[in-house]
Amino acid sequence: MKRKLAERLVNGLEEHPNIIRPDREKFIDILEKTNVPESERFYEHISGAEQPLPQYNRCYSLSLTRILRNRQAEEEYQIPILKEIYDIFISTLRRIGDGKIRIYDSNALSRKIRTDIDLVKMMTKSNHPYSLLGKFETRDRDFKNPDKSLIETRPVLVIPGAKNIEYILDWEKAHTIHEEESRFLFFEKRKIIEAQEHRERSEAHEYYSFF
Repeated sequence: MKRKLAERLVNGLEEHPNIIRPDREKFIDILEKTNVPESERFYEHISGAEQPLPQYNRCYSLSLTRILRNRQAEEEYQIPILKEIYDIFISTLRRIGDGKIRIYDSNALSRKIRTDIDLVKMMTKSNHPYSLLGKFETRDRDFKNPDKSLIETRPVLVIPGAKNIEYILDWEKAHTIHEEESRFLFFEKRKIIEAQEHRERSEAHEYYSFF
């Protein structure tokens, strides 16, 4: 990718209101080195684009996962049947014992973007050939349960020139997942929890941190 195009994508990332400040030079360099050939594919994978930021009792992680080709966004796109079955499978909360499987998947989110008419219109009207899909993860220690962590994983979507930023933020929120992670020796187990429970336990985190 040309450096000027990478810079514009990172400019949009820096304007995102709900993430940490991106490592500008790191992400520009990674995007510049990512091969994005002419193709009918909607997206390309991005490798090695993760920025961790550990803090006291909290850790943030910002990752870039997909480059999206705006020209390949289609208003009447239909997910192929096998991929649709897969997306339904990972989007369904299935119980395994007393836990639940994870459902965050960047490929599935890329397909969901293509079926959202409003997002597609923003992409096709963009004066930039690409958009950017990333992931922002926040990990908190649960002070009431010291052996557990609370994890929020939020998609991050950057569409250069998009006017309706609130719609994009609402889309991200709708596809955010909340999890509880427990550890035993070298094993970890995650289960999905409700957003309200996450907020309450995160507020408890802030209370205990204050004292």
